[in-house]
Formats: sequence, C-alpha cells, structure tokens
Amino acid sequence: MILCSNSPRRKQLLASAGYDFKTKAFDTDESFPKNLEVSQIASFIAKKKNNFHRQKINNEILLTADTTVICNDKLLEKPENPDNAFDMLSLLSGNTHEVITGVCISSNLITTSFSISTLVTFDVLSNQEIRHYINRYKPFDKAGGGMGSSNG
Repeated sequence: MILCSNSPRRKQLLASAGYDFKTKAFDTDESFPKNLEVSQIASFIAKKKNNFHRQKINNEILLTADTTVICNDKLLEKPENPDNAFDMLSLLSGNTHEVITGVCISSNLITTSFSISTLVTFDVLSNQEIRHYINRYKPFDKAGGGMGSSNG
C-alpha cells in the first residue's frame, strides 16, 4: 500500500495499526466547487488526490485523505500566516467544531471512499496559549490551525 501523504500523523496512525506501507506524495490541487456542501469537501478532495496519484502510480493500493474543520458553518482552511492562525484558533476557543476526514482507497480495479466526522470542543484558550501553540507547532499545513486534530 502507498500512503499518498506527507502527514507525519497519518504515517504514525498507519504504522501503529500495523500496516506495511510506503509513502509517495505529489503536490495536488485541493480546490473544490464553491457550491459543494462543506460536509462533502474532505471526501471530494480525498477522491481528487487519489485520482491524481492513480495517474502516476499503477499496480499499487493507494490511500489518500483530507481533513476539514468547520466552525459555525464556516470552513476553516489552512492558515496562511500567524495572524490568520491566531484568528482561527480564537474562533475555536470555547466552541465546538466539526472535524471531517475523507478517505479514498483504490487499486487498479476498484475505488472506495468514506468520511468520518468528529465533534471537538475546545476549552477557552488565552491569547498567550494560542500564540505559544502557533510559535511552537507552526500549524500552517493544517486545516483550522491543526490544534487537537489529525490534519494533514
């Protein structure tokens, strides 16, 4: 199996579950139709990534995934800079948000996909806690700033 992701967390999850896999990931366009329901975006992008990798890798089982964070019906994408990350994490502070991971697995003969949703509630975070997290963990490759989820 090939994990088509550079996410250290996804690698860790597969390894801890005992899977034998390799990783190979190509940069993939993660755009989606603007009229797509936010609850369907993660699954759409996971399938898109899988289709893209399938064009480059044959005769292997491919695993792709994508994670989205939704708070107050708003999609929180990957923060572009520290200020954007601070705004996102401030929005999540003291609130419940939804984390959706879409997964797509394919062989040369069959493709299957699914998604799973989890509700996550944050305690109230101080500005100092948010800035410490941003400075220490640099969450710019994780939807919603990545705190408390397995994004990537």
